Amino acid sequence: MKRSFSAIILFGLVTLTACGSSSNSSNLDALVRDKVNVGLAPLENGFGFPNFGSAAIQEQFDTNDLVTMFGAGACVDGVVDNCVPTAQSAAWARMVNDARQSGHCEGLVVQASARFNEKAEPKTAELPLETDVAHGVMRAFATQFLPEVQDAASEWSKKSLVDIVNELTKSLKDGVTDYTMGLYTEDGGHAVLPFAVDFSSDTMAVIRVYDSNWPGMDRYVVIDFEKNEWFFSFSGRDPQQDECVWKGGPGDIDLTPLSARTTANCPFCGSKTTVTKSMLLIRSTTKNWSIKTSQGTYSPSSDTEVAGVNAKSIRSATCDTKTKLPEFIIGADSTDMELTLPDDSSAYVSSGQSVVEIKTTGKKKRQPITISGNTITVNDPDTTTTISNNNLAVVITAPQAEVSLNSNQISVVITTDSGEETVNITPAKPRQEIVVENNNNVVITDATQSTNLLAPVVPEVLKQDTQSVALPPAEERNLNNAQYVEEVKTAASSTTTTTSVAAAKASTTTIATSSNPQSSAGNETSPTDAPTSSSTTVSTPQATSAPSTTSAPTTATVRIVIQNGEGGIRFTLGNTPYPDSWGSPSWYDPNDNQNYSDPGQCGPHRQSLCNGKVYTVPLGQTFQFNWALYNDNYLFEMQCGSGAAWVNPSMSYGSGSEIRSIERCEFSNISSNKTITFRRR
Repeated sequence: MKRSFSAIILFGLVTLTACGSSSNSSNLDALVRDKVNVGLAPLENGFGFPNFGSAAIQEQFDTNDLVTMFGAGACVDGVVDNCVPTAQSAAWARMVNDARQSGHCEGLVVQASARFNEKAEPKTAELPLETDVAHGVMRAFATQFLPEVQDAASEWSKKSLVDIVNELTKSLKDGVTDYTMGLYTEDGGHAVLPFAVDFSSDTMAVIRVYDSNWPGMDRYVVIDFEKNEWFFSFSGRDPQQDECVWKGGPGDIDLTPLSARTTANCPFCGSKTTVTKSMLLIRSTTKNWSIKTSQGTYSPSSDTEVAGVNAKSIRSATCDTKTKLPEFIIGADSTDMELTLPDDSSAYVSSGQSVVEIKTTGKKKRQPITISGNTITVNDPDTTTTISNNNLAVVITAPQAEVSLNSNQISVVITTDSGEETVNITPAKPRQEIVVENNNNVVITDATQSTNLLAPVVPEVLKQDTQSVALPPAEERNLNNAQYVEEVKTAASSTTTTTSVAAAKASTTTIATSSNPQSSAGNETSPTDAPTSSSTTVSTPQATSAPSTTSAPTTATVRIVIQNGEGGIRFTLGNTPYPDSWGSPSWYDPNDNQNYSDPGQCGPHRQSLCNGKVYTVPLGQTFQFNWALYNDNYLFEMQCGSGAAWVNPSMSYGSGSEIRSIERCEFSNISSNKTITFRRR
């Protein structure tokens, strides 16, 4: 069943339905170097609050969202009034809610695009994060799980960088934002909204984007056609000096047309659906899982690409912080596959015929879960599998089970030490749970309550962090924060916009790159100039009609990232106390015995006072940062700069219960931005 969403794209009257290989040769002769800007202003047309995880709000993707997106197909017996979700639509909703843990970037940029195109009032930046707004964002986020959306993005990921920029240039000339952009690396992915294209040279494009991580800020993606690479700053307050810049090439960047999100097939409407592909969401404590189809075996732990399998990571990371729980959306052309999950994992497989939910516990060698046509086979007692087909559902925890799906029945054959037992799930008993105890006793109970849930039950080991440690706290990136608004305005006025790139003479601009780049998002102040930093040098022109002026930097930044734990700190510039708002440098009690108002304290309840903090240091100075812990606390290690080796405590002082372990990061004659990372060992 195809349902059109074009009439329900905005809040109130509006709500939207849904956050390889490629042609590597960038044919510069085909590049259209037209400057275009649709006039979207992130300060007005982006949301005033930053990207948020599901824990930030009480609302869940719910029954009303299912009905808004899919109508009667989401409800038992097609009854929309007081809709009771079918088992299959409820499982699809659980998949959406599970994926919402770490953010809604896709939903935020899609909604911002729709509202800008419709010239909706009030301005998007004026909307609070309240019920109607949140549900509109969630519906927009959910569209990424529609096969048509993944197919469209997959097709664009196969295009060259020239093709992608040309298409953006062409579409933006119509005065609307037709595409969102996805940026991916080995460990993360991020969605942004392009609204302008400019050229700082014949071989370098600057694409201005709305980035939900940085409300109001002009951020950008730089395309270097000579290197056949793109660059993007995820966490840098100043993207021109971001040591953790992300980069990628063709295949790591895609476009998704808004049109693919606004007309789509219902992925769970039983016999009415025409979906013939599989959509998977997989989160695991490692990347050791794999999907085997008739085309080959795909795993994120290897570089092997498999035809018909399009996998994109959706969890962001940075060059100094690896993703704790890598999370992937996978589109597979086949509905037949073997899924191997050797570690603690959560997986959803939506194929139109059914939604299969899989939870594995512990690290072990497991037999693959086989999905073949209407048959699902599981062979592991530490795996719980929920299979939903229309309004029938079964939850199975058994050492061996084979499940067959029919139009009005689910048949389960359980094998135990005592032999085989068949359990049939029918409309008379539509929701059942089967548990095998001691590899022998088959216990059957009603599962109506658990399979009606729209919110997933997530094991502690699979819960995502609500915010990337690479980013400053959310309250610091909010247009309700006067200090942040001032920062946005300062950034916007710090660079003179170039009005023409026709008459240009070459100058040198540098772009920071990283040997271990991650997914992307940036904070841009100039619509025409490539970002400047300290690594790879490229040649770019400056327009003579209105030259861009950016003063040479006189300072660098030192960013503190605390992956977990607490500690006491002090820092100096050479031998001079560091002039920070936390007061004079001194040791602070790491056991959290201070008042919360004490400066510099980083105990377990006030970690946010340290994590993500950025210190401005004059160039040429020596910066020392010391971290201390009592010896009866856990041991720790530090990383002094991105890519540097992790170091253990090398100093101590005190005696008895007052012995403290200390490690120091010292940057002599500081000349570039640095990141200091602390974690439990």
